[in-house]
Amino acid sequence: MKSMVIRKILSTILTVLLCLMILLLSGLRLLGWIPLAVLSGSMEPQYPVGSLIFVRPVAAEDVKLGDPITFYMADGRTLATHRVTQVDEASQSFKTKGDANAVEDQGTVSFDRLVGSPQFCVPLAGYVSILAGSAQGKMILGAALLVLVLLAFLPGRLMKTNASKRK
Repeated sequence: MKSMVIRKILSTILTVLLCLMILLLSGLRLLGWIPLAVLSGSMEPQYPVGSLIFVRPVAAEDVKLGDPITFYMADGRTLATHRVTQVDEASQSFKTKGDANAVEDQGTVSFDRLVGSPQFCVPLAGYVSILAGSAQGKMILGAALLVLVLLAFLPGRLMKTNASKRK
């Protein structure tokens, strides 16, 4: 009986946490915030590899010297997050540098390549995001979720079935 109560409490906690995570992620996306996994150590220790950063869109004129920004690199596909070391209004561009890098980035970031500014970081959550992005990861996460659901609800049903058989 005691193990059933503990199992019920744990399943409730897991369900609430999962719902909160889904609401948080979907709510932030609806507000235009973008969750991104940190893939390199260029901004450590502020944004460690494997973290999930949440980037809020900002206007280029609101960016100040020293602000971290997320932007498209010159290839137009790859995103990077580095700190602004110079703002050039005349050429409408930023000069940037990763906190852990010894030198500034080559070239400049034009205002139109600005995506936004990281607002907060969740350590290690980026690994889950990276995993969920792959086919194997989706299968693993789906299987793990199925196991959690089964562990949460199946034991209670089995105990009810056994109890009714005894009567």
